[in-house]
Amino acid sequence: MSEDADESDGSTKPYAPGAASQKPTEALRAVASDRHRLIARTAYYLAERRGFCAGHELEDWLDAQREVDGAGEMPAAGSDTEKTPCK
Repeated sequence: MSEDADESDGSTKPYAPGAASQKPTEALRAVASDRHRLIARTAYYLAERRGFCAGHELEDWLDAQREVDGAGEMPAAGSDTEKTPCK
């Protein structure tokens, strides 16, 4: 049996290094809050680049999520893939 097991009832103790000094939910909340702020700021700059055209809010947010989470890169200014501003 592993050393984390409680032999009296067969249950196991959860492994949480440093749990006594920091509550995991508070740390996760802080990370999620920082991530949300970064996404919002990035989405704002994407919208600004396009001239704040209405109707692209979700696209800007999802592009910002991908950039913040490292799943994509922003195109370089002046590149062919840059979104065109509204007219």
